[in-house]
Amino acid sequence: MSGRYIGLAWVTQSAYARAEKLAQDAAAILGLSCAGRSGAAVLLVDCGGVERVVVRGSVMVIGDMFAREDGRGAGEITEAAARRISESGGTDLFRLFWGDYIGVLLEEPVRVLRDPSGGAPCYYSDCGDGLMAFYSDVDVAVRLGLVQGTIDWPVLRQWLAWPAWRSAQTCLEHVRELPAGGRLTLAKGSASLDQAWSPWDFANASRQFTQRRDAAEALGAVILQSTRAWSSRSASPLVELSGGLDSSIVAASLREAGANFECVNLWSPESGEDERGYAIKAAEFLNAPAHLAAMSADAFDFTGLPLTRRPRPSHHPLKRIADCTMEAVAHRIHADSFFSGSGGDYVLGYLSSSAPAADALLAHGPGRRFFSAVGDVAELHACSVWKVGRLALKKAVSPPRKNSGHGEFLADAASLAPPPPHPWTIAPRGALPGKIEHIAALSKSHGVRDGRERVAFGPLRMPLLSQPVVETSLRIPTWMNVAGGRNRSVARDAFAGKLPAAILNRRSKGTFAGLNAHVLHRRRSRIAELLLGGLLRENDVLDATALERAIASHETLSDAASSAMLEFACAELWARSW
Repeated sequence: MSGRYIGLAWVTQSAYARAEKLAQDAAAILGLSCAGRSGAAVLLVDCGGVERVVVRGSVMVIGDMFAREDGRGAGEITEAAARRISESGGTDLFRLFWGDYIGVLLEEPVRVLRDPSGGAPCYYSDCGDGLMAFYSDVDVAVRLGLVQGTIDWPVLRQWLAWPAWRSAQTCLEHVRELPAGGRLTLAKGSASLDQAWSPWDFANASRQFTQRRDAAEALGAVILQSTRAWSSRSASPLVELSGGLDSSIVAASLREAGANFECVNLWSPESGEDERGYAIKAAEFLNAPAHLAAMSADAFDFTGLPLTRRPRPSHHPLKRIADCTMEAVAHRIHADSFFSGSGGDYVLGYLSSSAPAADALLAHGPGRRFFSAVGDVAELHACSVWKVGRLALKKAVSPPRKNSGHGEFLADAASLAPPPPHPWTIAPRGALPGKIEHIAALSKSHGVRDGRERVAFGPLRMPLLSQPVVETSLRIPTWMNVAGGRNRSVARDAFAGKLPAAILNRRSKGTFAGLNAHVLHRRRSRIAELLLGGLLRENDVLDATALERAIASHETLSDAASSAMLEFACAELWARSW
């Protein structure tokens, strides 16, 4: 979903008068049109930018949604469905439909729901005097004078220490994010937040698959159905084909769906790895045109590119270089959308610990299934079964470790408290450690959509993040996903015969870490100048002494230090945009 919207809810006469004035301003300044109103709220949308708005009574949906039973695009909501949605407080919206959308119940109390995939953005603010606002992007709120775009420096420090750890907090004062699957209730001049959808409902022991074959059939079918649904929205998709399993699964599903698509592989002479051979094999197997596009750090000075103002820093150099390269290819071949396998690692159960063996032990005891899982994990990570068994036993009896942040170049890092937890990461009693790790990874998946500038050219579709795919994956026991010493084993089984053996059996995974290092090397003096004379240092976020020491050193920086320095540079540019 790419269109803009804003909703205003009031409880006092003065708040109503203010909302009416803001609605007029939204029409005059932003070109938004009234999509619906009630005695408690008004909703305005950009009819030219929003894919669709579906209305039935007090129930409104902004964005793309599909019917649960057949995956067809939902052009309307029946009266019976609208009644179910309203009577359930919105939760049945997630049971009847899926997609990238925001649901709004324009009744008292007003309720706003964000789909569990996180594909549609939603932020909200308490505007005072009984007025609440929810909106698609922070620029809408700033241009209407609802928020000032003031940086919350303590939260920004937390973000730099835990850059993938999302909560309702953003790095701007008075701007909060509605979590995926969340429900915002606006009543009596205040906002309350709860989860209308929880991954734990599907990770429950009673809903787990017992046979790998059943799991593979269900997963393959739901990936195909979701990809087919998304392909119905595009005439000429361009697939970002990395050569890895996840993007190849998306391409194979598009082929099964009969879509007319082309592929592009992004490679870089500075990355240290070359994935072109794998991508070409997959494209040839699928009989799809393939383009090879070189990404060069020398071609882009990310410190000089214009920034879209967002509530968190998200313009990483690799994203910006990749998006510019993808846009150029899409423009040349007249593509109308982008398809990506991003998020597949999080969804399909790519765990790099002994947790699958610990889950087997806790669920089935010290028998055949546990010993088989130990052997699978040992083969996957090329270590001894004794080590895996010991680590699995420790993980089974010990509470999960809290996620620790990194402190490179962060001032006074030792005193920094962790951010509030994502609501999905609050595990119920008795949750298996592997499922805890799986869902913690899922909570980070929404960040893969952040800062993607290519959406200005065309919509970005990520079928593996679709709600039905996520729900099915959560029902797969973690030990099934390491069967045979292969990560994402069930997904590999699901696409056996639909992809070349070189992709299905691949154990390695390409990265662009080398390109990161090259960007840092090429822009090191500019980054130093940017940071040592910037807002992060001025506001005591940056440990300038540590940074100066790293810059002056002739030693190669560690991957963690290189990544942190780039994150700080992005954060500095973001701060200056405000």
